[in-house]
Amino acid sequence: AQYWLLPVQGNHEEDSREYAAWLGRERLRSDTLLDGSVYSEVCGLAWVGVLNANHRMNEGSAQYGWLEDQLESAAARNAAWRIVAVHEPPFHSSTKHQPGNEDVADDLLPLLKQNDVRLLVTGHVHAYERLQDDSLTILVTGAGGAPLHNDRISSPPPQSQVFVTSTYESCFLTLTETALAATVETPTGTQIDSFVIE
Repeated sequence: AQYWLLPVQGNHEEDSREYAAWLGRERLRSDTLLDGSVYSEVCGLAWVGVLNANHRMNEGSAQYGWLEDQLESAAARNAAWRIVAVHEPPFHSSTKHQPGNEDVADDLLPLLKQNDVRLLVTGHVHAYERLQDDSLTILVTGAGGAPLHNDRISSPPPQSQVFVTSTYESCFLTLTETALAATVETPTGTQIDSFVIE
């Protein structure tokens, strides 16, 4: 079996260099930024760009410029799928960590949609949520083990499609040249969401 371990640094790790080394980041073959916490990797049919939410991601920042260049690269353009991962979502339905990351919402979302990124994977909120923003699917898959964030805001964002707070979860992706299929399961194997991007 082959798998890719792609660490996504966030508020818990801050800027720990030990975090990246412990997860084997130095073995990934890619251009890097911010001590290797910002990088891209080709994983089978997918090009994946990873950002660091501890630093600015707005237009004009080093991360924004890096991502803009990477999305124009041959590796990204030749991949069947372009996926971006960052710890903090642009918006979400939980009462915790409101209102979301403004750099992602205001600057990155337009850049991702302009470059045919179809999936944005985030965490930070200890719940599962799937949101749809035009052609971009946004996953909040943060219910992996820490205490769950059980409360929902009274006016969730209109992009919200599915919001689950009652259980831990894992999200599994299956990619072909023409479809990205996802299933989201509890630790006991109960499916709480599934979707396909074509």
